[in-house]
Amino acid sequence: MFVRGGTILPLLQHDDCMALLACITNAITLEIYIDADGNSYGQIYLDDGETFDFAKDATKSALIKFNYESNTLTSYFESGSGYDLPETQ
Repeated sequence: MFVRGGTILPLLQHDDCMALLACITNAITLEIYIDADGNSYGQIYLDDGETFDFAKDATKSALIKFNYESNTLTSYFESGSGYDLPETQ
C-alpha cells in the first residue's frame, strides 16, 4: 500500500470481530504520514452504517477532522458534534 505524505489515516481496530458494525465502538488508531514540511491532515466520517437517519438528524453522524502541524495533533468536529454512538448488540 502506498500512502501520500501529508495524510492522516484513521484505522478502526477490528481484531476481535468479523463485521464493521460490531466493531464501531472499538478504538481508532491514527497513522500519520507527514509531508515534506512535516504536516499532515485527514478526516473520518461516522454514522450508524444501517439507516439514513443521518440525513434528518445531525446527532446521527459526525465528520471529524485531524491536523498534525508543528509536532502537535489536533482534532475537531466539522459537523455532527452531538454524535450518538449506535447501540451495540
